Amino acid sequence: MATKPMYLPRRTRNFLGVLPYDPNSPNAGNWWYNSSEETFKFYNGELISLFGDTFTKTVYTRAEEFGRPNANPPSIVDQDNLTLYSFTLNTDKLTIKIRIPEEYHDGAILFFVVWTNDGGTDDNGRTVKWQFDYQVGEEGDVISGSHTHSPKSVEDTYTSNSGWVEHHTDTVSIDGADFSGKLCLFIKLSAVTPSGTALTSESHLIGICMSYTAKRYIM
Repeated sequence: MATKPMYLPRRTRNFLGVLPYDPNSPNAGNWWYNSSEETFKFYNGELISLFGDTFTKTVYTRAEEFGRPNANPPSIVDQDNLTLYSFTLNTDKLTIKIRIPEEYHDGAILFFVVWTNDGGTDDNGRTVKWQFDYQVGEEGDVISGSHTHSPKSVEDTYTSNSGWVEHHTDTVSIDGADFSGKLCLFIKLSAVTPSGTALTSESHLIGICMSYTAKRYIM
């Protein structure tokens, strides 16, 4: 994992300076960087606050923000105030290009799909299978084919007779080792034949959520 830059805090009121090591008796207003914990610490006169800890960050991207390839793109469907992508089974593709986030810390990047059916009421209990074919790369790499651990997939069952109901899949995990030292993930998303009974209609993509462990930095 590449070393991430650590930024010094702003010089705010009562700022006394950044100390190079943990002081035995800090003064109110002191900051210091603890290299063993990879955190900034701040003493306000009563307690010590920690900065630089990790947290789970989830980013949502709407379907229309992804790229549609020239060959076999999904159809665009507008439903009220939503733009959906409709996938023909085993045919349509959606391309997703993701830069590894600056604040990514470690571990897997998780994805889950937000989807619905075509608004019909006859898909209750029927299944969709979303497939992620992916590759990784950085400057100078030849981008072709798929990663050795690709594809990853997830199945989800429609559980409504109402139609146009938002569903969230379980997560698809791309291990940190797969993109270690790389800058980007290139993903091709498709709807393929599920092990359960397939939807009577095409599956409609609403969006995709990406979740990962992020490092909290002081700017």
